[in-house]
Amino acid sequence: MKQSQQVILSIKRRVDTIDGQVISYLKTEPFGLGNLPQIVILTLKQYWLPFTISANGVDGEELRQKAIWSIKQFCCTSSFDS
Repeated sequence: MKQSQQVILSIKRRVDTIDGQVISYLKTEPFGLGNLPQIVILTLKQYWLPFTISANGVDGEELRQKAIWSIKQFCCTSSFDS
């Protein structure tokens, strides 16, 4: 049986830094966006998904649709700042 591979990300920052403050804030599950890993992945996908799939050879309509999704996600969650 083939074992699934996992990518592990670990980020540690001092609480008295802006990075640490952001991480602490995200741990509070703001706006009901989910737990910290879900928020981090959503945030990464909003920015990096089009670049990632393009680097993997995806182009055309599929790339366009993923880019539109990323922009919509980014714009919708950014509106919380207003």
